[in-house]
Amino acid sequence: MTDNNSNKSVLSYVVFAGVATAVLVATFVAIFIVFNNNNQKPVGIVQITANPSVTFIINDKDRVIDVKYDNLDAEILFSRTNFNGNTIEEASKIFARLSCQAGYIDTSRYSTGTQINVLIAHKNSKKASDLQEKIINKMNAYFDEFGVIAGATNKIFQDVQQQAQALNFGVNEFIVAQTILSLTDEYSIEQLRNINLQELLNLVKEIYTKIDGIAYNYYDEFLNLNKTYLDVLNNQLNEILNPLFEIIGDIELKYSLNSNYNGLKTQINESSLSQEQKDSAIIVLDSLKSSIEDLEKNIKNQMEDNKKLLREESEEVFKDNKKILDNKISSYKPSFDDDKEYFALNKQEIQQKIQEFRESIK
Repeated sequence: MTDNNSNKSVLSYVVFAGVATAVLVATFVAIFIVFNNNNQKPVGIVQITANPSVTFIINDKDRVIDVKYDNLDAEILFSRTNFNGNTIEEASKIFARLSCQAGYIDTSRYSTGTQINVLIAHKNSKKASDLQEKIINKMNAYFDEFGVIAGATNKIFQDVQQQAQALNFGVNEFIVAQTILSLTDEYSIEQLRNINLQELLNLVKEIYTKIDGIAYNYYDEFLNLNKTYLDVLNNQLNEILNPLFEIIGDIELKYSLNSNYNGLKTQINESSLSQEQKDSAIIVLDSLKSSIEDLEKNIKNQMEDNKKLLREESEEVFKDNKKILDNKISSYKPSFDDDKEYFALNKQEIQQKIQEFRESIK
C-alpha cells in the first residue's frame, strides 16, 4: 500500500514538473516573440548623405533594424558590413571609418572639406534632436581623431522643413514619404500625405524587407515587377474578355494579380447593369473562368521567375562588390597611412583647417 502511494506521489511530481516546465518554456517563447517583435518595430529613420549615402531604420532602442543603400557606392562600401543590431551611433562611426579608409571621403591635407548631412525622422522629436547631436558628434570625433577635414551637420534640415511646409506635410512625415517615393512609384505624394507617421515607417520597413538581398541597380525593377506584370495581365485579359465586353459595354473592370475571377464577378454584380445583363455577363464570365485562372497563374509564375533571376544576379553583384571594396581599400591605404602620419606631425595645422571647415557648414 505504501509502495503504491509512493509511486503515485512520484508520478504526480513528474507530471507536475513536466507541466510546469512546458508552461515555463511557453512563457519564455511568448516573451521572446513579443520582445523580438517590439525590437523590429520602426520608430525612426536616419539618413546619412554624402557619397556614399545610406538610410537606416531604427527601433526604440536606437538600434538599426534595417538599412538601404541610397547609391551604388554605398552598396560597394558596405558589402561586408552587417549594420543590424548596432546602435545608430556605432553605425554612423562605421560609416565614417569605412568611407575614409576606401577614399570616398578625402583624407588628404589638401582636401577642401567633405560635408556629411544627417537627417532624422522620429516619432519622438526630443529623441530625434538628441540622436542627431550624438550621431554628428560621433562622426566628427572620428574625423578629429584621424585629422580628416570633414564635418557632419544637420544644416540640410532647414531646407527639408521648408519643403515639407510648402507641401502641407509634417517634417517627419515628409522625410519618410520622400524615402518611399525614392524607391517606388506605387504611391503619390497626395496618397502619402494622408498616412500617419507610424504607418509611413511601417511602409518603409515593408519595402526594405521586399528588397532584402536585391542589388541597388535592381531596386526599381524588383519593386515594380507587380505593376509590370499587372500591365501584361491587363492587356492579355482584354483579349480573353472580349465576349464579356460585348455584354457589359463601357463598364470599366479593374484587375489585380489576386482573385481575378472573383474580383470581376463582384464588380459585375455591383455594377449598374440590369439584372438580365448581369446574369448574361456572369454566364459568359463562368465560361472564361479557366482561361482567366490559367493566365493569372502564368503571369504569377513569370513574376516569380523574374524575382528569382534578380536575386541570383544580385548575389553575383554582391560578390563583385566585395572584390571592388578590397581593391579600393588596398589601393587607398598608402594615401590613408600617409595622411595619418602627416596629421601626427602637423596636428595644429590640420585641426585649424577642420575647425574652419566646420564653421563654414554650420
